[in-house]
Amino acid sequence: METNPVVVYAGTFNPIHYGHFEVAKEVQAQQGRIGFQGVADILFIPIHRSLLKKQILPLEMRVSMIKLSLKDEKNMSLLELDKEGDVARTHYDRLQSLRKMGINPSYWVIGSDAYFHKAVRLFRLDDIINEGGKLLVMQRSGSYIQDTKIGCDGHPMSSIQSANIQSRVILLNEPEKHRGISSTQIRNLVVAGGDPSLLVPKSVIKYMKEHDLQEFYRSRGG
Repeated sequence: METNPVVVYAGTFNPIHYGHFEVAKEVQAQQGRIGFQGVADILFIPIHRSLLKKQILPLEMRVSMIKLSLKDEKNMSLLELDKEGDVARTHYDRLQSLRKMGINPSYWVIGSDAYFHKAVRLFRLDDIINEGGKLLVMQRSGSYIQDTKIGCDGHPMSSIQSANIQSRVILLNEPEKHRGISSTQIRNLVVAGGDPSLLVPKSVIKYMKEHDLQEFYRSRGG
């Protein structure tokens, strides 16, 4: 059983919210089921360009909000791996960059909705699995995985693929606290002039106001 592993939590974080932190805490809480002991080091890696999403805040803004948010969180840290101006990268590309830095993460957190949207292949997560990595798939409402023998495209996998995937995909349920929160929900709320104080840290709300993100999101359709 591995001790104090590195867990990569890469995403757009557009913006970061309490739900993201609850996912990280759930990973710590499920250490026995996941298969590690001690305390995991959760690396938040904001990606510059998403292969699945189009309208996202500039990387610099998202990084700033993550920095503000993580000040009071334990065993969670920000790693600025992607750079402004980078071409779209896969998570396998990020793994290679991490290894050059002497970091070899054991686990990668993804949402079950992304799993069903073919992100396993799109982000080259299958290559990460083939090299010993494991996926922690957080099952979100409406995107529950009934059988890991079914591939991310919805079709049955071969017995060889299935055995490999099943041994390296760990399904976790979305935490009860802050369940169902999404960055899309927060952006829409901000555009409508609503109060997101129950969804994001005060420091993020302050940043949003100081940088007029209401207008930014409105001008880009959320």
